[in-house]
Amino acid sequence: MEMAAPEFELIDHQDGDNDHWCIKIKDGEYKGLIYQYQTVSITEEQDEDGAVLKFKTAVVENPNNINLTKESDQSIMGAILVNILDEQLENVKGTDENGTSNTEESNNG
Repeated sequence: MEMAAPEFELIDHQDGDNDHWCIKIKDGEYKGLIYQYQTVSITEEQDEDGAVLKFKTAVVENPNNINLTKESDQSIMGAILVNILDEQLENVKGTDENGTSNTEESNNG
């Protein structure tokens, strides 16, 4: 079962790795948690019609001292990552290889 991503925002954090954005969870039991994805990989499954998303994270702030070792914790972070990837794919679909918008404006007038 796919888990829904909680509300989050991408932030720049002084204690994080400057090469990666930090993710700050804004609601639910993980509210206030700030972390980064350190590595992300997508591997196609040989026998199935899908792929496996693997990632490693680094916690930057954990104000509620949440023990992040449960599978559900990884599912939440995975749902957020899928959300970010989906959003980026949508952004890429609207641009050409030079990064410019490939939508045409109507010249009715």
